[in-house]
Amino acid sequence: MFTTKLAEKVVSAWKAKISQPALKAAQDGVIDTVAAALGGVTEHSVQVALKYVAATGGSGDSKLWGVNQRSNMFDAAFVNGMAAHAIDFDDSFPVMRGHPSSSLVPAIFAVGEHVGANGHNCLKSYVLGIEVVATLGRAVGKGHYLAGWHPTSTLGVFGATTAAALLLGADEEQLRNAWGIAASNSCGIIKNFGTMTKPMHTGSAARNGVLSAWLSMQSFTGCQTVFDDAEGILAMYGAQPGPELFNAMQKFGTPWAIIAPGLYKKSWPSCYANHKPLAGLFAIMKEHGLTGQDISHVDVGFLPGVEKPLLYMDPRTTEEAKFSIEANIGAALLDGEVSLASFEIEHLDRPAMRAAMKKVTRFDMPSETTFSGTTGYTDIVVHTADGKIERRIEATPGSLEDPMDDAHLERKFKDCTAWMPFGESGLLFDRLRSLTADQGIKTVQP
Repeated sequence: MFTTKLAEKVVSAWKAKISQPALKAAQDGVIDTVAAALGGVTEHSVQVALKYVAATGGSGDSKLWGVNQRSNMFDAAFVNGMAAHAIDFDDSFPVMRGHPSSSLVPAIFAVGEHVGANGHNCLKSYVLGIEVVATLGRAVGKGHYLAGWHPTSTLGVFGATTAAALLLGADEEQLRNAWGIAASNSCGIIKNFGTMTKPMHTGSAARNGVLSAWLSMQSFTGCQTVFDDAEGILAMYGAQPGPELFNAMQKFGTPWAIIAPGLYKKSWPSCYANHKPLAGLFAIMKEHGLTGQDISHVDVGFLPGVEKPLLYMDPRTTEEAKFSIEANIGAALLDGEVSLASFEIEHLDRPAMRAAMKKVTRFDMPSETTFSGTTGYTDIVVHTADGKIERRIEATPGSLEDPMDDAHLERKFKDCTAWMPFGESGLLFDRLRSLTADQGIKTVQP
């Protein structure tokens, strides 16, 4: 059965050697996720989460990132998971159509510090957590997201559960049991995009992953076959019996999903559906020596499914603006960049920004296939006094086709941690870069 076979593969891989390229990809994923979290720690949603931890009397040995506080591993995973997704600067993963690392990495760090795990095992658990999410993502297919579910949390909780369970020493039976518990803590809906509840999806997935793993290790029971049959959660989430389920399992580790297709790293702090249009616009502006004032209008074409998360044409909050192509293109036209500041209310409410947003028009591109912000292509048409410039963008920024190199990743990290005291950002980056060594995870906590 699917659940049994998946647990066998995970535990077997945990006992074996993981390739160096996979560990390097995991290391990069950790750095990128910590950057996003430290950039988001001052967001109101995260501050409310910190108040929640204080109100419930949380205490323990797991670090809350970016603040001089500790709590139990459950609350640490929750707060750090929220921070990692609060500014929508964390990675994306086309196989699941979501953001796996913002729940996985906080869960791994929280449990890893609690049990005294070394960096190597933390990275190894990350690789396997991603692999489980990839397997489940292939199984449920596109329909899960298109039905309104947010796979970042609905599937992400199983990745977090996997990594946490491995670090806690789970065997196959305990892992299956933990997945059964996690299934009853799996939820998240697209309807909440553009609100503070969206980052709560990742915080909850991280915490529930840790909780499910811990409960299983205490002989707390859950369904041992939760991914199987018509009543299993995969079928409930849209998986169809037959070759797709078989293929989802056959692809496990061949290659590791963290290598190919890999984690897509963001250059701009907004929904990935904005990124191909932004890349195309910036390329046209650079090649033709244009400024925003030279451009009278921008038409952006979307394939079926890509536009689904872009819910707001006239955004009024920071959260809404991240899910608005009008706000993203408007910022690019007005300021020549899209940064964290672009979505602050004082920037969003500028009359010039409102005018720039009105320069943007969406249009549909027909296809019999559905896509996402990280798949397919985008067409963009830039209108100037001299005519129009058309461009088709096929490579997703941050993907294997258009990768973020080490230097860019370091710049992103330092931008997100610019608020830290002088010198601390660089020291933290260097410590995270040494995570493959056998030192304890506690020595690299942000």
